[in-house]
Amino acid sequence: MTPRANEVNGETVGRIGISQLRARVPVQFGSAVSRSGVELWNFTSSIFQFLQRLVSGQGSSNELAGPVAIAQMAGQSAKNGFESLFTFMALLSMNLAVLNLLPIPMLDGGHLFIMGIEAITRRNLSVKQKEVLQQIGFVFLLALMIYVTANDIGRWLTN
Repeated sequence: MTPRANEVNGETVGRIGISQLRARVPVQFGSAVSRSGVELWNFTSSIFQFLQRLVSGQGSSNELAGPVAIAQMAGQSAKNGFESLFTFMALLSMNLAVLNLLPIPMLDGGHLFIMGIEAITRRNLSVKQKEVLQQIGFVFLLALMIYVTANDIGRWLTN
């Protein structure tokens, strides 16, 4: 338990936080690689599960974080120390990697999707068709950025 003094609405309020004790335990290199692979799989799976819940309507788009929330989380992670910041950066990179693989034109996953369509139909899409798909992808990504940034600012203003 960790007693702390926090300022809330100009008043100092005492709070007690409870967290798990985290102890470092040395492990062999092979075990570290194996464990990191399991963690990578678990985290990547949780990203896909969230996307599935979001698309199926079971998840809330309010859970999405944009640049404002990411900056806040990075700042909090930095306050918690190098290990926390490094972990945050790794998780952010994994999130961006998964996002990049989504079949949205303009992203790598969109290019793979277009290549898949061309392979299945055994003909190349015209430059004009590819341009239209890229423009649709751009508009979608721009709208997503505006939405998550507005969502972040709204959350920031209400907290």
